[in-house]
Amino acid sequence: MKSLPHGMIYGELFTTYGEIISQIESHTNKTEGMILSKKGDLLFPSSTTVDAMSLIAPSVINVDGVILGGDMFGIHISTNFNAQYLSYYFNHIAKRQLAKFAKGSTIIHLHYTDIEKAKLFLPSLEEQNRMAKCLLALDAKMNIENIYISLLNGQKTYLLRQMFI
Repeated sequence: MKSLPHGMIYGELFTTYGEIISQIESHTNKTEGMILSKKGDLLFPSSTTVDAMSLIAPSVINVDGVILGGDMFGIHISTNFNAQYLSYYFNHIAKRQLAKFAKGSTIIHLHYTDIEKAKLFLPSLEEQNRMAKCLLALDAKMNIENIYISLLNGQKTYLLRQMFI
């Protein structure tokens, strides 16, 4: 049985993925002319009905050749920068600065051409690498702790049921 290629859907940038995308959840039918990701691309949603701040929620994709759906744009990151660091930076530090470039009232849009001239003050690549490594380790630790909490809640539910049998 032939498997479908991986695809990235606009809404998943808000609901499924955080700052780092290591595994793709969706599959799609590949059609000609689709845009494919490169490992290390920074993906931004390009429209919303909520507010400009919600558009500054990029995710770095660590998978090559993923089909990108509409209503998002990708930025190829130079090797002079750490894409993972930039994802955390945009999501948590430069949100307000970049949100100023969004346009519209009912439907708010953001395109690469809107933010390409933004001036960013970034640390050296060595410092970006160090901080990204630390933040990734903290995210991994949080995921492990959330799994542990879920297991404990399951155990609690089981024990409470046993009390009332």
